Amino acid sequence: MPGSPLYLATSRPFLRRLSALSRRTFYRQATGPSTANAVVGATVAACVGVYAYTSYAVEQVRSHRNGAPMQFVERNFVGSARNIKEGRYWTLLTHTFTHFTLPHLAFNMIGLWSFGRPIVMLFGVPSFVALWIGSGVSGALLTLRMEERNRLQQRSFIGASGSVLGLGAVFACQFPKGKMLILPIPFPISNWIATLGFAAWSVYAQDNGLGSNIGHLGHLGGMAFGAVFWLARLGLRR
Repeated sequence: MPGSPLYLATSRPFLRRLSALSRRTFYRQATGPSTANAVVGATVAACVGVYAYTSYAVEQVRSHRNGAPMQFVERNFVGSARNIKEGRYWTLLTHTFTHFTLPHLAFNMIGLWSFGRPIVMLFGVPSFVALWIGSGVSGALLTLRMEERNRLQQRSFIGASGSVLGLGAVFACQFPKGKMLILPIPFPISNWIATLGFAAWSVYAQDNGLGSNIGHLGHLGGMAFGAVFWLARLGLRR
């Protein structure tokens, strides 16, 4: 549908526009569609690979009472205060590749494909990598800090949402007048309105205990990093 992030990220007119922008001096680090597809595709493949292993680990526990694969996942691909206290700092990043359910994986990969390719095409691979890492780690650190500060129940966290929303925040800052379709809303919404609205909802949901299985703090941390990154790395150079 025209106006949805998926359409914007894959339509030929939009890709031609990105290619034209990438030739400007400001976008010297930009790259073409083929490289963008390869980089984002590799990130999707990494997430799918981790999902396949976690599914195997779950099946091992369920059918064979073999907890070793799941223990490996929990110690290396799940974010938690325990992992940080025990020195497994890499989980601040590796949790972004982990999904235990297919819908969770699918929604995040759609967002990654929609936002990731334009980011790579406009700003280059280094910026994409920095955004993925910075947004995911920022979301994890905010989650851990607020849990400790407010004495909340410490929970583990997984998923690419923080990183994807960091990319989405940059996309919204770069194309504020563009539109995206967010289900179940039946009409397109301006990027900036959708982004601010989602941030406001995340704050409200976190404060009121809505969606206890959703990492609202991770979402907010990722979006905040994306917005700051755009202002510092991109916006101030205009």
